[in-house]
Amino acid sequence: MEKLTNHTLVYDNECPMCDLYTRGFIKAGMLDNNGRVAYGCAKVPVSFDNQRARDEIALIDYERGTVTYGLESLVKVIGHSFPFVTRVITFRPLYVVLKFLYSFISYNRKVIAPPRVFEKRGSCTPKYHLATGSHTSCLHG
Repeated sequence: MEKLTNHTLVYDNECPMCDLYTRGFIKAGMLDNNGRVAYGCAKVPVSFDNQRARDEIALIDYERGTVTYGLESLVKVIGHSFPFVTRVITFRPLYVVLKFLYSFISYNRKVIAPPRVFEKRGSCTPKYHLATGSHTSCLHG
């Protein structure tokens, strides 16, 4: 398995599920030991979309100075170690379903795996509501 280096996932450290799978990527050897950083603590390139990173996990590529978000980030991490996964997941009909599933889970992550404190000032709670296509109020900042 080839390790993805010079890349960092920006994850919600208040979300037990996010903590578990990002730690799992490192433990499995898919990312190096610097392969994850808590939201708000990352040194990011200019193109980093802070709001989008709250809604979708961000993957920073330090070599290229680029950022990918959401399902595309996960495909990049997993696909680097298992290239066939990229071909399967990017099959258009499957990708559309997985993108919807990813968005649903991402938005509801604090309900699926509740943290000790559900929401506090400066938290990484997503704003986008998939069903209504609107943004909810935010305590961030």
